[in-house]
Amino acid sequence: MNLTKNFIPYLLLFLILPIVLKLFGFISLSYSVIFSFVFLLSGLGIVFLSFSSDRKLTLFLGTQLFFAGIFISLTEKFLFNNLSNIYIPAVILSVGFGFLFLFMNDFKNKKFLLIAILLILTTIIMTFNNDRITIITLVDSFVEIAEEFWLLILLAGLAFTIYLIDKRKS
Repeated sequence: MNLTKNFIPYLLLFLILPIVLKLFGFISLSYSVIFSFVFLLSGLGIVFLSFSSDRKLTLFLGTQLFFAGIFISLTEKFLFNNLSNIYIPAVILSVGFGFLFLFMNDFKNKKFLLIAILLILTTIIMTFNNDRITIITLVDSFVEIAEEFWLLILLAGLAFTIYLIDKRKS
């Protein structure tokens, strides 16, 4: 079975089916929640398919899709006084995690780790310089996101565990 070939129809199914169900009134999800879930799922799938390969750009773009889904979910769930203040930190954080995944894919390339640490620390400094965001509100936000996407997190962990077990066997 070719996972890459079968991934796109499933992704389209996860996008089209909720939209059709919403149009006919069977579910009451907002479009941003639907697209958030699709971005999370597609990003996770792309990361899974491109991990342990030399497709660095694909791996990086997969992490960016995943974090775009998180960002959409954050802006949907939480009331931000000035949404434009979180765009730059969100992009920097997303790119930082993209480089972290590149490092996890190629441990020999230490510059990816250095760039990731610098970008993630920059985001943390920028975020906590904002008077309204504290460690407690940040942790509460992550808890609420985990509660909403617990199934996706569980499936991602399971898929990664199966991947690691399969990699050890071969």
